[in-house]
Amino acid sequence: MIKYTKQDEEALAAIWEKYRPELEAAMAEMNKYDISKQREEWIAAANRFHEINEKIQAEREVYFRRAELRAFNSFNGDVDRMVSALKNQILTFIYTSKIFAGDAPSPEERAKRQKRIEEERENLKKAIEHNEALLKQYPDDEELKKNIEELKNTDPEKVLQFHYDMIYSEKALRERIKESFALYLDFLEKAAPEAYSELQAYIDEAIKHRDEIEPEKPIKDIKPKAIINTIYPVNFLAPTDKVSNLAFSNELTGGHIQQLAMERRGSKKQITTLASINFDNLNGSVQIKGRKELTAYDREVHDAIITLYVDGGNEYITPQMIYQVMTGNPKATLKTKQAEAISDSITKCMYSRLIIDASEEAKAYGFDSFKYDGSLISGERVTASLNGTVVECLRILRPPVLYEYANKKNQIGRFDIKLLNSPINKTEEIIALQGYLYRRILSMKGSNSLRKTIRYETVYNQLEIQAASDGALRKKKSKVRDHVKKILDYWKQEEFIAGYVENRRGQVVYSVTIRL
Repeated sequence: MIKYTKQDEEALAAIWEKYRPELEAAMAEMNKYDISKQREEWIAAANRFHEINEKIQAEREVYFRRAELRAFNSFNGDVDRMVSALKNQILTFIYTSKIFAGDAPSPEERAKRQKRIEEERENLKKAIEHNEALLKQYPDDEELKKNIEELKNTDPEKVLQFHYDMIYSEKALRERIKESFALYLDFLEKAAPEAYSELQAYIDEAIKHRDEIEPEKPIKDIKPKAIINTIYPVNFLAPTDKVSNLAFSNELTGGHIQQLAMERRGSKKQITTLASINFDNLNGSVQIKGRKELTAYDREVHDAIITLYVDGGNEYITPQMIYQVMTGNPKATLKTKQAEAISDSITKCMYSRLIIDASEEAKAYGFDSFKYDGSLISGERVTASLNGTVVECLRILRPPVLYEYANKKNQIGRFDIKLLNSPINKTEEIIALQGYLYRRILSMKGSNSLRKTIRYETVYNQLEIQAASDGALRKKKSKVRDHVKKILDYWKQEEFIAGYVENRRGQVVYSVTIRL
């Protein structure tokens, strides 16, 4: 229900710009250290990072409270309208919480965690007894007194609580709903006790049925925007054109239109396409974690959305669906970390502005004139009932522009989606690595003149491999090469490639040659 004014948005953006250099410097400082070897230095840098974030949030909070008060005042004391709006918002709050909570812990995990809690309680008891004995010897030691008090106030159950329980347990949801909607709940409790009781009963019912809320039961007056079924695609679609390649390698950002040469090799006629990407819409009011630019991982999310929309015919798309497509596994379960990463990528795609003017190219190569100025992904976030479960979705409002453009040029790579289901744990890095490899191979298959060799140094650069020491870096690079071989072995098995061979210079493995 919060809406910022244009002035608010400008002020929020100014806050971000004020602290951004400090924040980026603190992040760079963190990245210098290997937490396993330089724990204290990393913690000091991390604390600095969090301090800056706290300053940002403190200054942003002023504008949030103003916007919240404006939203509250807009109801003009209309209790019925307020309760109806709150019901909608509370449901959305619960659905979103489920996405970020991840999977519920298994009984085995809970039993293991409980054992750790009991052990910690025993350790705390011993530590308190030890320090109290010392205090008898040194009764004036204020630091010791403070330490004893801190130990007594430490709750192992809270410290070792599962992320799922912190976000999505009945207790957590009640507390977070109470805190998030306090302005409205306090008003209703005093001014309209009956409406307040009705809303509390509604919250109880929503939390009780939080895992699966069907459109008409148990909450009859709230329905999702759409009721649809997921269609899992057969083929993965990936634009392989020059603009797409540059967009996701961060070579079109910078605030100015770039002139891209599109004439074929050996042609004397110059053909220029204009293109740029900026993130002006990704201002202080839109929060993401990580980098304010398009990355290799963002490309995999983007192309998974294309695949789901074009090949699957899905208008409504969830992070779970995106993850299943990126991994080639329709049964893959989305974890919290990946859900957050996918959500951030969606945000970047929705709020990044892409400009393309391919008029010259269209005239030269015989396709309809193509100009575009808008979002990379044109969509909105909505709630929908997918396969019987109400979830937060991305609703696609028009075909993704890079697909449209590449398709006009017949530069869309297509392959069986099962090729992405390689027998390897799908971290963000692995998903990006797999994406880079299949695009290179698709390009090789589409051109007789293109070299069939991939330099490992190029792979390392694509993945932005870094480490605190030369030894750690060598280990990381070796691990990447192992991942490459596992992926290629699987693709050989699935007959996507005929084989491959690694090339050496002395003791150094420097490239891999693909046999198509």
